Order: sequence, then structure tokens, then C-alpha cells
Amino acid sequence: MPPLTRWLCLAVLLSSFAPEATARVQQYATRSSDLSNLKQIAQATLIYANDHNAQLPVATNIWDYASLLAEGGGLEDARMWISKIDPAYTGFDPDTTLLAPGPTRPRALNPEFKKAKLSVAVPLGTLNTSLPSTTPIAWTRGLQPDGTWAKHSPYGNEGGHIAFIGGNVHYYRNLTDAGGQLTRYDGSGKTANILEALPPGTRIGEYIPTAEEQKTWSAAPRKYPHPQRTTRSSSLC
Repeated sequence: MPPLTRWLCLAVLLSSFAPEATARVQQYATRSSDLSNLKQIAQATLIYANDHNAQLPVATNIWDYASLLAEGGGLEDARMWISKIDPAYTGFDPDTTLLAPGPTRPRALNPEFKKAKLSVAVPLGTLNTSLPSTTPIAWTRGLQPDGTWAKHSPYGNEGGHIAFIGGNVHYYRNLTDAGGQLTRYDGSGKTANILEALPPGTRIGEYIPTAEEQKTWSAAPRKYPHPQRTTRSSSLC
């Protein structure tokens, strides 16, 4: 039975006699779904690179990056870029696609998706698959230079996921433990700053909340337990 299905089944069994336990299971199920989505984004990135001389998408922003993965990596499901626990989430038509329908290539970005406040961040630069397996290629929005997630990020300051070019995905409370949870790009040691784990000149592509959104989203309640880092695959098969 797929992991997410197991979580949902357990939530149903507990619903009649343990409301708090049910809420906790539902929270983990949501995060498991988000991990699965990030895993699929990473897989689509590598598929894209396989067809583009080992080059990861070279994009101007997060929406452009998603558009390239839809056209060249087969990832056209817009929901992959959204987390339902994210305070930025205001509902999303499940039938929304990343690209507008039409016979022309490349297809234009769907206007509805372009308005979405995405829950994922990606590196913008000239990355390729020859980089170390420890190179991040997608992660939960709101990761700060000090290695913590901002309170306005999808899980508040409870942490986030990071997908690596080697294919693995981890959930971290923060990146500051043990001198840093990431490996520097030049291999010289550990770091908590994700930019130091990426090639020089790399930028971060993500939605930047307005000051008002930061204030509102930071205050949004999130009753998540304190999870441990997990290496569990997001595959639902």
C-alpha cells in the first residue's frame, strides 16, 4: 500500500476516538504528499537534463522553470508546486495545467498558474548533472541564508524539504545542526547556507511574499509536531 494511502487509512481509523491523533496523522500525510511532489519535480528536472545535454533548466524565475519542466520534463500537473498547508494556498482547480492548451510549441504558461504563489524554490543558473550528488535542486520556499525557514514559509519555522541532484529528498527542521547540514559546492566542508551548496552566481527562484503577506502568513497557526529528518522516498507506488 502506498505511504500516503496508509496515512489516510490510519486517519480514518482514528477519527472516531482520537481527534488529536487524527490531526497529527493528517499533518504527516500532507507533508508526505509535499515530499512526493518535490521528488517528482526533482525527477522531472533530471529527465529534462537527460534530453538537454545534461543541462538543468535555465530559467528567469520559478514560473519559467516550471514551464520548462512541463514542456521538456513531462511535469505538467500544476499541483506539484503547491502545498495545501501553505498559508499562501487559497484553493487550486485540480484541472489546472501548467501550460495553456494549443498545438504550438513551446506552449505559453497557463495564466491561472502564473498567478499562483508557489510553495517550492529552485536554483536559477547554469547547473548540470555533473555536479556533486549533494547539490540541491528544489526545496520548500522560505529558506533563509542562516539555514532556517522563515515563519511565513509553508510549514512556518518548523522546517522544510530539500531535493538533491542525487535523487534523494530530506526533511530538515533547520540546516544549522552539526556545523551545517549541506555540503559546500567546492567540497571544503559543511554549510547552512543553501547558496554555498550551489555553483557561484546561482540565484534562488521562488515567490517572494509582500510585507503584508509575510505578516499574515507568519501569524497563521500551524499545529505541526516536531518531525525528525526523513529520507523516505516520496514515491506513491
